[in-house]
Amino acid sequence: MSREFPVAFRALAAAVLLAGGGGGWQELLAQSAVSWEGDPYRVRCELIVPWKPQQPWPAEEQLRQGLLQQVDLVMGAAWQLEVVPAAGPLARLAPEQELPWEQLPGVWDQQDKVFLLGLSWQAGGYQLWCREVDVFSRRWGPVRKAACGSLRLLPRAACHLLVRCFRPLARIDTARGKTALVQLRAGTRPWRDSLADPLRPGALLLPVIRYDDRQGNPRRIRAIAWTFLRIQRREGPLAHCQVFSGLRSPLSRRRRGRTRMVAMLVRPQPRRTVLQVVSNDRARIPLEGYEVLVYGPDDPKTVSLGWTDHLGQLELPSGDRLRLLLVRSGYQVLARIPFVPGLEARIEAPVYNDDQRLATESFLIALQQEVIDVVIQRQILIRRIEKRLAEGDVDTAQSLLEELLRLPGREQFEARINRHRQSLDATDRWLQARTERLFRDTLTLVARYLDARPVELVAESVQRARSRSGK
Repeated sequence: MSREFPVAFRALAAAVLLAGGGGGWQELLAQSAVSWEGDPYRVRCELIVPWKPQQPWPAEEQLRQGLLQQVDLVMGAAWQLEVVPAAGPLARLAPEQELPWEQLPGVWDQQDKVFLLGLSWQAGGYQLWCREVDVFSRRWGPVRKAACGSLRLLPRAACHLLVRCFRPLARIDTARGKTALVQLRAGTRPWRDSLADPLRPGALLLPVIRYDDRQGNPRRIRAIAWTFLRIQRREGPLAHCQVFSGLRSPLSRRRRGRTRMVAMLVRPQPRRTVLQVVSNDRARIPLEGYEVLVYGPDDPKTVSLGWTDHLGQLELPSGDRLRLLLVRSGYQVLARIPFVPGLEARIEAPVYNDDQRLATESFLIALQQEVIDVVIQRQILIRRIEKRLAEGDVDTAQSLLEELLRLPGREQFEARINRHRQSLDATDRWLQARTERLFRDTLTLVARYLDARPVELVAESVQRARSRSGK
C-alpha cells in the first residue's frame, strides 16, 4: 500500500465527519470520483451493425480504432471514449426506437453520454445513423443520419455524426432574475478542434432538474417547462446566460435534499411543431379562436401566426432559433412562452380559459349598445310628446307617453347586469378582476343616461294637459 493512501483516506474521513456523520459518505465519494469541470466526459459508443454476433463484421475493429483516433483529433482530452459492439436488445434497435431504462445495460449509469451508432450497407455506400442518450436526464436525443461512400472515410463520417448529436451539459450554479451562471462539464478541457465546440454565444440550453434518492438513483426527472438559457459569453469553464421563460423565476426556487439542476444543449430537428392551447385546469379543454403571435428575443416586432382551430391547435413555422410566442384572447395577452422550432413535434400551452371573460365582454358591449338605443328612443319620444302638447294634441301625446313608458329603464338594465355577474364563478379572482371594470363602467353608463327624472317630468306635463282638457 502506498503512503499517500492513508493520508487521502484520513482527509476523506475528516470530510465525512465535518459533513455530519456517516449518512453523507456515499455522496462525498461520488463527488470526489468525478470533478464536474475538470474530468472528461465519460462516453460510451455502442456499434449496431446488421451482422450476426457469431459472424462479426470484419472491419469492425478498423472502424473502432479509426473512430477513436478521429474523436481524439476533435475532442482531445474533453472525452474519455470507449467503443463497443452493441449486445442484447441494443443490437436490434431501430433508429427511432427507445427502450425503458431498466432494459439498458447497467454500465450506462457510470457514463455521462451514450451514443448508439448504427451502420448498414446499401447500394452505393454505407448508411449511418446516430443517437445520443444523456444519462443524467435519461433523455434520448434526435436521430441524425449520414452516408459514406468508402470504408476509409467511415471513421471520419462517424465522428462527425457523433459531434452533431452531442449535447454538452452545464451545471446551473446561480440564477438571478433573467440571468444565470453555469459551470460547463469538462470545461477546463477545451476541444482540440475549437471550431467544432457548439457552446458558443447564442447557443441554447434546456434546464433539467433531477431528484435523487439516498443511493443516487433518480426518483423523478423533468425538464423545466417553457424555459431556455442562451449563452451570452464564456469565461473558461463558466458561461453567463440569459434566461427566457414563461414562468416566474423558474431557476431560483429553493432546492432541497438530493436535487440537481443541469442545462443541456438544444439540438432541434428539421420538423414541424404543432402548438395546442388548452385550459390550465384539470379538464385541459382545447381552446379555439385564440390568436398566436411570434417575435424574436432581440426583435420585439410581433407577427400574427393565426388562430387556433377547434382542437386548439396551430402549426408553428420551422426554424432553429429561439422564438417567443404570445397567446392572446381578444386584446388580453394570456401567456408569453419561448420555444425552439423542431425541438418537439407537439407542445402544449396551458393558459387561462378566457371564454367566460369574452362572453361577459360581449354581453356587456351588447348591453351598452342597447342602452344607447334606448336613450336615443327616449329623447325622440320626449321631443315628440312636447311637440304634441304644444299643438294641443293631448291624445297623441298620451299614446306616445305610453310607448315611452314601455321602454326598459334603469332598474331593468341593472337587474340584467347583476344576474350575469352572479352567474360567474365567484372563486375565479382572475375573471372577476378583469370583468369588474366592465361591469362598473356599464352600470355608470346606465345610471348616467337612463335617469328616470326626464320621463317623470314629461308624464306630469301630459297629466296636467289632460286635466285642463277634462280628459
